[in-house]
Amino acid sequence: MTKIILNADDYGKTPEQNRAIIDCFKQGLVKSAGLIITTKFYQDAVNQATVGGYLDALHLHVNLSSG
Repeated sequence: MTKIILNADDYGKTPEQNRAIIDCFKQGLVKSAGLIITTKFYQDAVNQATVGGYLDALHLHVNLSSG
């Protein structure tokens, strides 16, 4: 049996993307997400992940190319 683990990328980029990724967690579509910590929406993403119980499913995605 093949097992596929899906990761959501760019969590924290926009409020809409944050909500969509949390919805994917709730539906069991993703098992982890890369949190961009250099955006103005990262704290919103952390708050949503904390409330939803997904904080331990996040890894850091550092964007060094944005100004």
